[in-house]
Amino acid sequence: MNAVDLLAQARRVGIRIQASGADLKLEADRPPPPELIKALADKKGEVLAALRDASGEWAAGDWRMYFEERAAIRENDGGLARAEAERGAFDDAVIMWMNRNPVVCAADACVGCGRPDRQGSVLLPFGASAAGRAWLHSECWEPWRERRVATAAAALKAAGIECPAVPRLRSA
Repeated sequence: MNAVDLLAQARRVGIRIQASGADLKLEADRPPPPELIKALADKKGEVLAALRDASGEWAAGDWRMYFEERAAIRENDGGLARAEAERGAFDDAVIMWMNRNPVVCAADACVGCGRPDRQGSVLLPFGASAAGRAWLHSECWEPWRERRVATAAAALKAAGIECPAVPRLRSA
């Protein structure tokens, strides 16, 4: 079942779904079917992409245009082979997706592990969107970032963009 079908099924059983940064926000008057919740979680990136398409945010065509433009610049201006240009363009698209879908949380718990400050590991701010920041322990940052990259890659795949190799995003 694709993301559009999942959203339609959710509406039929009374679930209201919204995109909330990189997360899905579900509201229902009664407990939803567990198999539907699992399917939504399994296809989260695609569902987020479908919701954003419907809300006026970048549609699949916008993402493909951005990807193609970035690949063309790398290929034509940078002299890279097409496959290498596409790998770099995919990295660019992942970063753009994460920037357009910031994660914001309260400063009292780590968005990665859910725990507050602890001895030897304080919460540190990450990101700077107008809505706020995400707060993370330094040791939680890399696994959290890997999940964000995977979510972005799934959303891009739903838009018809796949990387010929695993994204090679470098830590700054």
